Amino acid sequence: MNDVSNAPQATSTPDATAGRLIVIGLAVLAVTAGLIYWFYTRAHETDFQQSLIHSLIAGGIGGLAGLVMIQIGLRRLGYRPVLPAILGTGLLLAIACLRFEGFSGEMVPTFAWRWSGTGRIQPMQSDPKGTSAADAPIQSLDEDEAIDSVPDHLIARFPQFLGPHRNGVLPQRSFAIPTSVGEVDQLWKIGVGSGWASFAVSDGLAVTLEQRDQQEWVTAYELISGDLIWKVTTDAYHFNALGGEGPRSTPTIVGDKVYTQGASGRVHCIDLRRGDVHWSVDLLELAGWDQTASESEIEWGRSGSPLIVDNLCVLPYGADESSDDANQRSLIALNADTGDVVWKSGDAQISYASAQLIQFAPNGAPDSRQIVIVNEASITGHAVSDGSVLWSFPWDGDSSGGANCASVIPVGQDRFLIGKGYGGGSALVQLSYTGDAWSADEIWASSRLVKTKFNHAAIDGDIAYGISNGMLECVDLTEPDRRWVQPRRDRCGQGQLLLCQDVLVVQTEPGAISLCEANPREFVELLRLPALESKTWNIPTVAGRYLLVRNDRHAICFRFPELAPESTDDATTDSRDP
Repeated sequence: MNDVSNAPQATSTPDATAGRLIVIGLAVLAVTAGLIYWFYTRAHETDFQQSLIHSLIAGGIGGLAGLVMIQIGLRRLGYRPVLPAILGTGLLLAIACLRFEGFSGEMVPTFAWRWSGTGRIQPMQSDPKGTSAADAPIQSLDEDEAIDSVPDHLIARFPQFLGPHRNGVLPQRSFAIPTSVGEVDQLWKIGVGSGWASFAVSDGLAVTLEQRDQQEWVTAYELISGDLIWKVTTDAYHFNALGGEGPRSTPTIVGDKVYTQGASGRVHCIDLRRGDVHWSVDLLELAGWDQTASESEIEWGRSGSPLIVDNLCVLPYGADESSDDANQRSLIALNADTGDVVWKSGDAQISYASAQLIQFAPNGAPDSRQIVIVNEASITGHAVSDGSVLWSFPWDGDSSGGANCASVIPVGQDRFLIGKGYGGGSALVQLSYTGDAWSADEIWASSRLVKTKFNHAAIDGDIAYGISNGMLECVDLTEPDRRWVQPRRDRCGQGQLLLCQDVLVVQTEPGAISLCEANPREFVELLRLPALESKTWNIPTVAGRYLLVRNDRHAICFRFPELAPESTDDATTDSRDP
């Protein structure tokens, strides 16, 4: 018999095992990189934020697994823990050199060098001037009335959220389209406090809201000079790591009064010319709610811009589901002169949308004016007189997660469009009146089109222009069908837009302004105007020839070229062929 006790055994050497671990680790890293690239290539058709989250999950799990395998293999070969040392040193250097600035609208973290300062280059004004250079009686002018003797900045108007008609559309363009950056005048650039509020303009004043330390300020600047004319301060502070700090609504100007809402529910009525407070109301106090409890459900701060109708100031209300107001928490109407509560209505929790006044005209309907509000997980129509709920339409959302931010936009006489980000989509809804009841029915819904996250679609007939999933998009609402989409290399991010007759004024999230043709046939960018230089979620303001933009650091006023007299007819007619 052969003695086999001393025969060599077929075992793997430590070097071979270590080599296999390193190869497997590299393969895991390669597969992870491929998976991240796949998420990226699909992001424009799905959702950039969700693709980023999926990429982070895949990168975290796959990257960690691959690096651990490689490090184990290197240790078996006798190498010291090189990778942990390199990664640890890199992390310490990043902490020492970089300052976290917040998140973009697609959850991308942003950083700045610690030695670069706050990024606010221009100083903020603190001492109001008190009177403007054009200290004149408030102009009571018809919107389309032209008075040659009055400077154009005194009759320029953008009195509320999304413009004069509260729909993001200015039917008549009051400026010539610039062909170069040099044709646009920058009148001023100033430092402003934090927040995502926008400007409302009337009678030569531009009014906005800002966060200054632990106070919310309502500020009025002279349109032509940028001088601070008056301020109203309130001890209030809102902050969220994802959404940032400060107020995020647009003031509403009606006659000689300004109506505002801060991020923690402080509502003011202020004299436009002097800055005197007529009345103020704390919505949280009315609801018996403290700020911490409120922001556990409405996490990113109250964003509703006041709607003024029939001497009512209408706002999303919000209340705890166990409170006495749980069955009347969707909307609140205050007397516009006194601030007294007139009515409360709706049992749905609020979202971040603003109330809209829409005049529907289906056959046989009685009073066709309705206040329409997008709630946390529904859309409801309310009677103006008493707030009674006329109809309800389901619209999924979570005010602490995949939130509803966009308001409804009317389409024709009996339809409205609603859009949503966070992987949502859009729907076209038909209103009808049968017998003695209203109903809201879906015409179509799409998970691909008009995914407006923070912005609103601007409607021109049956054509909608909007920033969908971070890209400017044109959609035919009758199909629905996408006519064109902005190239990915030119993405504007989670910005904002307005339609000025035949020109789209697009505020990109990084800060630049893009002027594009409102052309349903093709995407045409006319001009890219350098403006702000950091994250911008604020709606731009176009008042006559004046363009006001701001973010949480700066505000800028541009003046477009004057419309030549012979071009007036061209600016009031529209020969576009969809």
